[in-house]
Amino acid sequence: MLAYLVKHQYSNVTVCDQKVYIGEKMPKGVSVRLGEHYLEGINEFDVIFRSPGVNHDNPYLVEARLEGKEVTSPIQYFLDHCPCTVVGVTGTKGKGTTSTLIYEILKEWFGKMSSAKLGSALTEADSTKVTGKAGSKKFAKSAAMYKKNIAITRAKGGELKKFAKRHVYLGGNIGNSPIEFLDKLKGGDVKNGDVVVLELSCFQLGDLKKSPHIAVLLNTTSDHLDYYPDRDAYLQAKELILAHQDEDDLAVLNKDYEYSKYYAPLVKGRLVYVSPKGEKLDKGVYVKGLNVFDAEPEIVYVKSLEEENKEVVMKVKDVALIGSHNLENVCPAVAVAKEFGVPSSVIAKVVKRFKGLPHRLEFVRKIDGVSYYNDSFSTNPQTSMAAVDSFNVPTILIAGGSDKGLSYKEWARKILTKESLQVVLLIGATAEKMNDALVGVRKKLKAHEITPTLVLMCGDLKNALATARRTIVDSGVNYRGSFTPEVGVGKGVESKIPKIEKKNTTFASLGAVVVMSPAAASFDQFKDYKERGQKFREIVLGL
Repeated sequence: MLAYLVKHQYSNVTVCDQKVYIGEKMPKGVSVRLGEHYLEGINEFDVIFRSPGVNHDNPYLVEARLEGKEVTSPIQYFLDHCPCTVVGVTGTKGKGTTSTLIYEILKEWFGKMSSAKLGSALTEADSTKVTGKAGSKKFAKSAAMYKKNIAITRAKGGELKKFAKRHVYLGGNIGNSPIEFLDKLKGGDVKNGDVVVLELSCFQLGDLKKSPHIAVLLNTTSDHLDYYPDRDAYLQAKELILAHQDEDDLAVLNKDYEYSKYYAPLVKGRLVYVSPKGEKLDKGVYVKGLNVFDAEPEIVYVKSLEEENKEVVMKVKDVALIGSHNLENVCPAVAVAKEFGVPSSVIAKVVKRFKGLPHRLEFVRKIDGVSYYNDSFSTNPQTSMAAVDSFNVPTILIAGGSDKGLSYKEWARKILTKESLQVVLLIGATAEKMNDALVGVRKKLKAHEITPTLVLMCGDLKNALATARRTIVDSGVNYRGSFTPEVGVGKGVESKIPKIEKKNTTFASLGAVVVMSPAAASFDQFKDYKERGQKFREIVLGL
C-alpha cells in the first residue's frame, strides 16, 4: 500500500508500526511513528489504512471512526478502485488452495481463448486472395484487403494487440497485495476484461463496505479465538464477503455444512451450492457415486433441472490433490469456472495436474518406502483431522504448536478411532493440552471404538522426526499396523498394543507415511507456518 501511495504522489503519508527497525526502510518523504505506543494519536489523521494484523475493533480505531475519520484497508481501497470482476474466497481452511485452483483454471482458459481468436484471424488472412482484373475497383479493394491481412499476420505486437488475452491475477491473503497490480487491470465483466481472484482472511474482511462480484464461502468452523471473543464474532466477520453484493452477483456455498443455513439468507444475488459429500443438487456442483458399490465417483455440474444440462466434469480418481477433503476446494472452483464459461475439458486438465500449494499435505520425500508429508499450514484441529483421513496406510502424526484457544476434543476422538493412525508425536506449547484431550476422550470411548495408538511427548520438531525414524527402523508391525510397545520415549496416553502377528511385516512394505499436521499455530517455536514447514523439509531431506 505504501509503495502505491508514494508512486501516485500522495502527500503527508505516515507509517505507524510497532516494529522500530522498519524506520530505516522508509521512502523519502514518508514520516513514521514507531514503537509500543504507535497507535496513540492516530485520530489526528484524515484517512487510516488498517493492516490485517490490527483488530478492526481496536479502541484507537473505534475512537477515530467516532470522530469522523475514514478508517479503511488496502483490500477495501482495491475493491473501490478495481475496474474488473473480482472473485473472493474465504473460509476457515482451504481458501488458498481454492483461490489458486480458480486462478489456474481461468489462466488456462483465457490463454486458450486468446490463441483461438488469433489463430482464426491468421487463418482468415492467409486464405485471402486477390481477385478481379488489374486496374478494376474489385482488384484494388481485394489487393488492399490482402495487404491489410498480411500485415496483421506478420505483425509483431502492435496490430496483434486486438487479440491480446484476458489476464487473471491472484492476490490477497495468499501473499501478493492486489494493490501491486491495480494499475495493470483492464475493465470488463465476466465475459470480457481481466479477473482478480482474492483469498480473503477474516482479518481482511473486518471492515469491508464492498463485496466481491463472486463470493465463495468454504467450510467455516471455529478459529482465531485468540483474536475474536467467540465463534459468533468469527462467523460475523465472514458475513462481509456477502453483505454488499447486489442481485447480479454470485455466492457459492457448501451445502454439506450447517454454516450454509446461516449464510444463505444473507445472499442478495444468485446462489449456487456445492456438495462434495454427494447431495444431489438442482443447480451447482456435486460428487456423484460416493458410497455406492462398484461406482466410480464423478464430479458433476448441474446448470438446471433438465437432464441435458447436467455434465460430468471429471472422475474423482483423477483429482491430483491428496485427500477427499480437497473435493471441498475442487467443487467451488468448478462452480466459479463455469460462471466464466470454462469447458469441463479445460477444468479437468488443470485439476488433474494441480497438486496443491506448499505446506498443504506437500510430499517431501520417500525414505525406505515411507513417505513424508508437510502439512504445516494446518493450524486448527479440523485440518489435522482431514490430513489423518487422507491416508489409509500406517501413519505417524506429528502435531502441536502454539495455542489459539481451540478445543481438541473432536480431534482427540479422530486420533483414537482412526485405525491407520498408529503413533502421535506431540510437540510445542499445546502438547499437554492435546494429551489431556486424548486422555479425557479415551475415558469416554467404548473399548471396541479405540484403535491402538501410541502417543509420545517429543518437545520439538527435530526430536519428533528422530523418534519417528526410530519407530520406523526398530518396530515390527502386524497386519493392522500396530506397534510394539518398545517404540519411542517420553510420556503420553498409555496404549494397549496387541500381540504382533506378523513380525516380518515392516512399515515400509505397507507404504506408511509420516505427516506433520500440527492442528495449531507455529508461533511458540517458529516465526510462522512457512518457517515450520521449511524446517520439516530440511530435517527430512537430511535424514
